[in-house]
Amino acid sequence: MPKWRNWQTRSVQGAVGNSPSGFNSLLRHLRWRHPRSCSRSWDFFSDERGDNVARRIRQALLPLHFTHLQVLKLALLALGMWMLGHYVLEVWEYMGVRAEEAAWREAVAREEARHAAYQERLEFVRTDAYVEKEAREGLHWVKRGEHAVRPLLEERAVQVGSATGTGGGRPTWQQWWDRFFGP
Repeated sequence: MPKWRNWQTRSVQGAVGNSPSGFNSLLRHLRWRHPRSCSRSWDFFSDERGDNVARRIRQALLPLHFTHLQVLKLALLALGMWMLGHYVLEVWEYMGVRAEEAAWREAVAREEARHAAYQERLEFVRTDAYVEKEAREGLHWVKRGEHAVRPLLEERAVQVGSATGTGGGRPTWQQWWDRFFGP
């Protein structure tokens, strides 16, 4: 707060002296600093000279005079860029959902085909044709009046204990050699 001056005598009227508490009143021409501004460890926004970066940015932008229309255009441009980015992300997510949907549709189609095959097999199992097929092929049964004929395979005719087999007295390894590479 300024002190009253008497302009005729050019002296301060009602000057305040030192008080017993040691408090000196601040005059306008004295620059008051916040205690944190003196300590560099607390000043996060200062450069190497200790200047306030925010103040320097404001001073750099001060000569730029924007009209309200220019500010509105910049705001609309920023909004448009944000909306474009949001739209691209939405399209990306939509494409992912569509790909996942196609994969699930393929999986459902495979399972439906498998289910249809099981249903067809179940219908066949319930018929007499299945019973007859299993009796003949699986259990080797025959109906009354039929004769079972089972051919003996050539490999079964070979004696199990014979080391030479049917090779005319030759060792087994030579018989294998002849089969793969010729006589």
